[in-house]
Amino acid sequence: MTTSNKTWIEIALMPLVVALVGIVGTFIVTQQQVETVALKADEDRQVKLLEMFIERITDNDAAVRMRALSYLEIMDSRLAWKLATAAAQAEPVGSPVKQAAERAVAESDARIRGIARVYLHIRNEQDRAGAEKISELLEQNGFVVPGIQRVDKLAPNESQVRYFQSGDQEKAQKLAAILKPLNITVSLKHIGGYTRPDGTAPANLEIWFAPGEPKLPQSQGLK
Repeated sequence: MTTSNKTWIEIALMPLVVALVGIVGTFIVTQQQVETVALKADEDRQVKLLEMFIERITDNDAAVRMRALSYLEIMDSRLAWKLATAAAQAEPVGSPVKQAAERAVAESDARIRGIARVYLHIRNEQDRAGAEKISELLEQNGFVVPGIQRVDKLAPNESQVRYFQSGDQEKAQKLAAILKPLNITVSLKHIGGYTRPDGTAPANLEIWFAPGEPKLPQSQGLK
């Protein structure tokens, strides 16, 4: 195929392909050094995810590339950061895929550095604007907010901060303290039964807002 016959996405993604070759080469060399059976099984899984990611992230369809980025959530943190960075650099400025890749960069960086991630949940779309302000506030206080999800009727009647590891109670309390001056009262809810595959993994917490929350009038200081 001549250059003139190539689609713009094939040309734009060429640097990404080159970057991926280097990342894959480094990762395979590392994999070959793994000795234990358990670690070898995990590395084999990572390689399979890597193959699936590469196949989809170089697709012409933006929706397919978006799905590829979802694989990064269950990949090795440092590998995910490299792949997300390469993908973000390849995508057009302002595109949804670039924005998703940039979020993946921030989230994988949080995993590497052990920064707590907070997932926000709202009842209705009209509550999203307030949740976006909360997201900005939490990031100013050292948290990473990967996204805001609408949960419709699953929203609780009273707002909650949910945490999944007993050791994360202090972080949950910090979230409640950040929200209190905004007249947003939350209860803390520990949900057990979850274990971390890696002791260095960051805390995952969730804020579930009651219907109609968060309300953030300008008098509360958020613009």
